Amino acid sequence: MNIDNKIIDTPIYDIILKLKSELAKKGINRFNNIKQCGNDIQVTCPIHKNGAEKKPSAGITTVDSDKTPAGTIHCFTCGYIASLPKLVEDCFDIHTQNNQWGKDWILDNFLYNELLERKSLEITQRKKVTPRQYVSEAELEQYRYYHPYMYKRKLTDEIITKFDVGYDKNTNCITFPTNDEYGNCLFITRRNVDKKFFNYPRDACKPVYGLDKLPKDCKQVIVCESIINALTCWVYGIPAVALLGLGTSEQYKILQKSGIRKYLLGFDGDDAGDRGAKSFTQNMHNYAKIVKLNVPRGKDINDLSKEEFEKLLENT
Repeated sequence: MNIDNKIIDTPIYDIILKLKSELAKKGINRFNNIKQCGNDIQVTCPIHKNGAEKKPSAGITTVDSDKTPAGTIHCFTCGYIASLPKLVEDCFDIHTQNNQWGKDWILDNFLYNELLERKSLEITQRKKVTPRQYVSEAELEQYRYYHPYMYKRKLTDEIITKFDVGYDKNTNCITFPTNDEYGNCLFITRRNVDKKFFNYPRDACKPVYGLDKLPKDCKQVIVCESIINALTCWVYGIPAVALLGLGTSEQYKILQKSGIRKYLLGFDGDDAGDRGAKSFTQNMHNYAKIVKLNVPRGKDINDLSKEEFEKLLENT
């Protein structure tokens, strides 16, 4: 199968199984019945009956023909016809120009080489891969203390527990376990109680803070610069994530695959926040609807009362 001049040699059957598995992780039940039949795959249609039919009514081609590329699905009950990238997007309920998100999903999961695009191939010895080290439960346990500063910044016991916010007595810092999208703690972000600075490992690849805590099938979130602002949104009853700054290309890639359909930009009301909102919009406008919240100049979300916050949302 050819996607943007890149050859995918994974069997279509295996791609559909992977798609079914990834959908299930997000609580989306599709492809209840999958059968290989010659050069075609019979599946339960993912479109009509909300994907809940019991007997296969759709076929997926596994080889290219003159008129039909491999991966094309055709439901003989509802008439649904789609390429594999469009099928992927329809299943995740994400729609982009030229089905680019669906193409990227296939390439990210199944592109193992690009030899056809290379005139020569330099053979080099691979460097030893060091397994990723996560913060241990034992280390997290030693920070599980309450501190008055947490409440000064409007945190509640519920949010402190949900996000495992703690206190490091040795450094006088509030600790924020910073997880990847799967809930593994990559590192601990620290905020000194007396000095206004956040600290995390210098060479760390920033995840999207709070992404692992979003409800299943969450379609709308607020995006903030700092952890405190994101947690304030949660205190006020609205899911939010933090970029630990103004956003990176790796964070955009994570969010492009998240399935979130609408972002409310809660960047700080200053020039840096304006730059962050502009960059976010440029990188994400093909993947979701984006609305910029009118945070007052010189303030951030944590500065706002609940009433001011709710009024901010009402005016979007």
